Amino acid sequence: MPRFPTIVVLVCGFVLGASPVPAADAPRPEAPDSERPPAAPAGLVPIVVGTPETLPPGAAKPPPKPAAPRPPEPSPAVRADAAAHVVRFPVTMVRPDGPVDRLVSCELKYAGRSVFTTPCSARDLAKAFDRAGFPAGRPPARAADDHMRPPSGPTVEIALVVRARDGRETRFPAATFLSEEPRGTPLAEGRWVWVGPQVIRDGDAAILMPALSGSVVTTDLGDSSAMAYWVAAGEKAEVYGLNCYASSSPRPPQDCTLEIEVRLVPDAKPSAAPKPEGPAAPAEKTPG
Repeated sequence: MPRFPTIVVLVCGFVLGASPVPAADAPRPEAPDSERPPAAPAGLVPIVVGTPETLPPGAAKPPPKPAAPRPPEPSPAVRADAAAHVVRFPVTMVRPDGPVDRLVSCELKYAGRSVFTTPCSARDLAKAFDRAGFPAGRPPARAADDHMRPPSGPTVEIALVVRARDGRETRFPAATFLSEEPRGTPLAEGRWVWVGPQVIRDGDAAILMPALSGSVVTTDLGDSSAMAYWVAAGEKAEVYGLNCYASSSPRPPQDCTLEIEVRLVPDAKPSAAPKPEGPAAPAEKTPG
């Protein structure tokens, strides 16, 4: 008697032609509207792009995007005038308080012992002086324990060119910024002698000495790697390592552009340092 309802259900199902529905094929209940994905606009096919975190294990990750190449840094301008035999290049004034043995050094080498530094490379400077027709001279050499044989070569005028915002330029002789005493008066009698960049040979290699030392213009006759030297008048011309300091001359204004100008002067004679040319630019006092 208890089995009768079950038998009746099975017979009824067979008679009506229905077959049992497997559980796997049973229709699933529809998801509520809040859980349904948004429908794609008409005419568009949704595309699913996987990120590295959502990709299945073992799937290849997209390669990273290459970084955009950085543009090369522009090299500082070195201007050479072959007709006038003049070379100009940018500088920054350092002028330490202690002794200095260089008027100009390149590539920030020995900046603590230089009045000016230039970001230009020694090779660019050497090429510019060659284009401007500067002849080679002879560097100084040791003659005794405390004496040097002075350099020989053409005389050059070296000046600091201060250019204001309005384009006005004022030139100051380089000796104006050097003194034999701390904060003393500028160097008086003497001249700048050009010898050119020295090159030493090591087999087939040619080594530019200013590129190693950074020395461009110096007052130290013991430095055999500079391009130009200060030669004092009289007996001081043979002093080994002339002690120089920054003079009491005021600094140029900070909003001005500074350049060193080297001009070839054939057959010039030693003389006192000339006075600044043109109108004097407003000066900025140095504390201390």
